[in-house]
Amino acid sequence: MNQSITCIFCEKESQATVEHVVPEFLGGSLIIKEVCKECNSKMGSDFEGPISRSVIFRLPRHLYKIQGKSSSTVNAFPNIGSTEDGTKVKVDSQSKPYMTTKVKEKKIEGGGIEVNLMVDASDKEKIPKIIEAKIRRTAKNEWPDMSAEEVDALVKNALESLPTKYEVRKDQPTIKYSESIDLNHLTLLMMKIAYEISFHHHGVKVLSDRSNTKLRQAIYARDIKADISGRLFPDPDPFLYVTAPENCYCLVLCKNICYLRLFNISAIIQVYDEESEFSLNEEGWVVYWFNFVEKKWGKENFVSYISSVIV
Repeated sequence: MNQSITCIFCEKESQATVEHVVPEFLGGSLIIKEVCKECNSKMGSDFEGPISRSVIFRLPRHLYKIQGKSSSTVNAFPNIGSTEDGTKVKVDSQSKPYMTTKVKEKKIEGGGIEVNLMVDASDKEKIPKIIEAKIRRTAKNEWPDMSAEEVDALVKNALESLPTKYEVRKDQPTIKYSESIDLNHLTLLMMKIAYEISFHHHGVKVLSDRSNTKLRQAIYARDIKADISGRLFPDPDPFLYVTAPENCYCLVLCKNICYLRLFNISAIIQVYDEESEFSLNEEGWVVYWFNFVEKKWGKENFVSYISSVIV
């Protein structure tokens, strides 16, 4: 029987779902169940999904082989741009670039078809299948009056006309490539993690805190201009030397803020009022660490943690 919960974002009664505090696409393993399916799905499509595909996370996910829900490692550069003539260039699972296939075909007198094909050398063995698929798709979309037998004849004629040797060009084209990062999505992700770790640490009672409520409302409305104290990439970074092993993230709850460090991306988010009952004194400061390779997490007293990582 499914557990009934009150969602910590929309505040509606719903069935419990599994929510990763640090997202699963980053190898997070700490879960809470007080987020409804609708909110979970919407946050995934609104900002978690897009930022997960951004180069800012694709590169480290590829480097450390963080799979998330997938059974395969993310491709660091799935689309690396295009050549000057517009041919798209992609990268395969072995990080080798290749040019995508270009096929042009037209019917000629006598019922035949002329096919011009430009294919990467790595796809040479796929040429017959590429040509057949292209002809059948074109016939369906542009020649709807052709019978199935006529389409089969076109395919047969094209495949029988394939040369035994192909012209091989060893071009080194200039590739146009660009990437963009939506910092709004990154900001929302950091706000969400800070909010959820504060909830995990204190429990449902923390939702009564005014600053915590403002943070929840801003995340729910996707309002990055809300009156929330915090910033991405703080400069100077007050926790620059709060390090973690190379395969770990760390979140620090101290005073009334949450400090987040995912790979080399830092943020500071206010999660409680300054004079709140939840504001932590120095003895209560805590570090949550997340091993994204082994998918483990733990928490330690801040002072004890710092003593263990400083040589």
